[in-house]
Amino acid sequence: IDIYPSKIPLTIVCGPAGGGKSTYIKQNMMDGDYLIDMDDIRAKLNIMDDDWTTETLKRSLLYRNDMLRALTKVQARHAWCIVSAPTDNERRWWNAKLKPTNIVIVSATLDICLSRIASTRQGHRAKRSIEATTKWWNEYTNTSKHELIDTSA
Repeated sequence: IDIYPSKIPLTIVCGPAGGGKSTYIKQNMMDGDYLIDMDDIRAKLNIMDDDWTTETLKRSLLYRNDMLRALTKVQARHAWCIVSAPTDNERRWWNAKLKPTNIVIVSATLDICLSRIASTRQGHRAKRSIEATTKWWNEYTNTSKHELIDTSA
């Protein structure tokens, strides 16, 4: 995709569903920061949790990509971008494209992620999140030694 390095400080936050990415950002974000988060984007587009089709995914990704492109001109103190990116290769790709100030991995153990999903999500969203978290942990690598923030406690 045609995205370019961010002109403002950017932190890319990676991790599995239920890992604590949104909570981490909420604890560190300040007024005026710019957030790129698919959950927020889907809400802005009035896409319901159980409406997960090729069309709604396409709409969400187009909106997200517009937000990523805006990193070259948006006025903000700091930007935050959530991606799952379980592998070193995926994080390297995001790093090469956006040139973030920082990449962090925010996660809890698989069991804790699954427990959080069970207590906070229902129906199709819960099922999708369980599959995504299991897949993330099956693919996870960190030979690049990105900072790992463990939210298990």
